Amino acid sequence: MKSLPKEITTYLVAHALEKRSPAYLCIGRNAVLKEFGGDTARYGIGSLTRGSSALDQVPFLEGLLPLRQPSLVLPCVQIDSGNKADVHIISDGSKHWVLLLSIVEEEIEHLHLLEKACEHNTLHERHTKILDQYLGKELVKALDEGQIKICESGERRHVSILFADIREFTAFSEMNPPEVVFATLNHYLDAMIRPLLEESAVVDRIMGDAVMGVFGILTMAVSPPHQAVVAALKILTAVRDMNQQLAKSGKAVLEVGIGISTGPVAVGILGSTVRKTFSVVGHHVNLAARLQDRAEPFEILVDENTYKEIVAYQRGFRETDIVLKGVTGQVKAYAYRMQAA
Repeated sequence: MKSLPKEITTYLVAHALEKRSPAYLCIGRNAVLKEFGGDTARYGIGSLTRGSSALDQVPFLEGLLPLRQPSLVLPCVQIDSGNKADVHIISDGSKHWVLLLSIVEEEIEHLHLLEKACEHNTLHERHTKILDQYLGKELVKALDEGQIKICESGERRHVSILFADIREFTAFSEMNPPEVVFATLNHYLDAMIRPLLEESAVVDRIMGDAVMGVFGILTMAVSPPHQAVVAALKILTAVRDMNQQLAKSGKAVLEVGIGISTGPVAVGILGSTVRKTFSVVGHHVNLAARLQDRAEPFEILVDENTYKEIVAYQRGFRETDIVLKGVTGQVKAYAYRMQAA
């Protein structure tokens, strides 16, 4: 660097050190503190003793000395006192100079902004993973690309609703320790959610030991009732296969019941300014939930609308009239039963 007039260098030094509360340490061989000066009290190291180990008196220097390069700059180091400082270490033959410069308000604000940005990125990544896991990557992609739009004001959609519930799980949870309960629940939820996502459902709710899937939000080549019934069959098969493995290892097994209803519902975004979520509401949501309540273990109960559109699977279902809680009169439903083992 070309030499500068004394007035310029004086200004640059004063400007660089303004509000920085500089302090310095001079450390000799064997990390012995030779001298110190400046505002050391600002960094909580005001009581220093010459001729003693610098590492014992300034612990954050542990591992940094001796320096194997001409200089080292460590920005925003947390000093033991709780203060943050930029630390400059300069090697000078047998000595090391350590310069401490406090963080100015502008830098602190900048660090806060960086932390906020990191938090935002982390939350965004976490949110994306949650969307991928519970809504399915196809829905996330469609929402991002504007292929489908879900208005907060709501809209009417013709969909199929599926509810799947683990039978007797409350009794199981009361008889087993929490770690067993949650490990078991996670196994069963995986067996229930994966088929829903494979058939392009939107997993609208996970309510303890029950899940709700919505078919018909994503455009597919097959009808929503077809998707829902295929997903239901996959769920029962996955649970049955898992139960066989659990039984072989001497573990308790549980069973699942499923209800499906098809028809128009209101689709939209519900919630407050703090938390919003995709949801569907309407008669067929309630009907699917009531059918699930009445389903026997390893049974699928579907309403008449669903049955009419699953021609390829009708042979496996039998007609039945049932009374549902909250629904006036008998309801015509169709039942499919899978062998538990």
